[in-house]
Amino acid sequence: MSLDSILTEIIPSNDGFENIYFQTNPTYVNSPIHIPRSTTSSTLEKPDTVKIRHFYALLHNDLIILGLEVFVYLQIYNDHTDKLIYVSKCDTTGLEKLPFKIGQIIAPVLNYMIHYNNYKIKPRKEKSNEPPSNPSTYFRIKNLSSKLPEIYPTLKYYSTPVEDKQGNDDDSNYRKLPPLQKSKLYIFTRPAREYLFPNSSANELKHMISGAQLLNWWLGVVDKITNDNWEKKILVPGLDARTFTKKYQNWSIGHIFEPIGGYTTGTVKAIDAIPLFPDDPKGRFLEQLVVDNRAGKMSIDRFFTELPYRQEFMGDLVGIIGCSYNNTTEVVNDGDQNVKLISIRDYKEFVNNLKSIDFTQIDDIKKFIVNYKNS
Repeated sequence: MSLDSILTEIIPSNDGFENIYFQTNPTYVNSPIHIPRSTTSSTLEKPDTVKIRHFYALLHNDLIILGLEVFVYLQIYNDHTDKLIYVSKCDTTGLEKLPFKIGQIIAPVLNYMIHYNNYKIKPRKEKSNEPPSNPSTYFRIKNLSSKLPEIYPTLKYYSTPVEDKQGNDDDSNYRKLPPLQKSKLYIFTRPAREYLFPNSSANELKHMISGAQLLNWWLGVVDKITNDNWEKKILVPGLDARTFTKKYQNWSIGHIFEPIGGYTTGTVKAIDAIPLFPDDPKGRFLEQLVVDNRAGKMSIDRFFTELPYRQEFMGDLVGIIGCSYNNTTEVVNDGDQNVKLISIRDYKEFVNNLKSIDFTQIDDIKKFIVNYKNS
């Protein structure tokens, strides 16, 4: 089922509302969890890691109302795949009063991203420093054609063969991934005036909330889309998190961080278990530990003891939500196929242009959306 069809039950039809949703093409990256060289895990299988960026925005009459950015990491082993889902940013513009609650949109959108599995992942290319030996005439001409005028591909005898144009999207061109073994959801809650939409805090209808309110809001969203099969944990650095879980069942105090492969020999170091995600305050603390030459001695428990004293964590309340689910039946490469895919370059250009807008200027926002639709 497509995301549009899921949201039709919530968003009023024929009332100017639209959804923007796209993903980046899957790209091989380094694992967000450090893989040590000289520990027990060094003898374990090291996975291929693939990253996919998801972006969703709700529009009303070409005005952006809210946005959600999520990063998904697939860690591909020989016999199984693990999935890490990191909620990067969620924000509203405060430009309009909506006939529904924000959580009614974010919950199904995030749930869709969590369970989306139809990724088309190309086989990983082995790096080689040697030039290809005696390349065929066809490939030499094809390489040359990229440097010639646009008229070249129209020439009868030098255009790309028909058989090369066909089958580019055939499933045989992509990896057949092993079944999912575990999915992990990571959310870091910290109040801010804006996450995605610059100057939107100046809009009268934007609801500014405290750290405690934000954590409660995210707990409600996550609890709604996770059933009893999920292991659900919460940490509030420096405070007792039980205050926030009283009205929910099956939540416990703690975290879901563990090393690659799940080895537990000896004291687990924070650097070997806590993922390093983009623009993540926890990650910046990990980086500082490396700079200070303390990473080798910092356990996970000690890490969370010191975390509240970091400048980024002082002041308003912050929360760390972690949920883990063993996917014994889900299969990767299965699900909705009608999703817009874009390159990482186009994604970064979109986000950079988005963040260059003054979200108190309605005309600028509408111009940005119109340009996006026409691109």
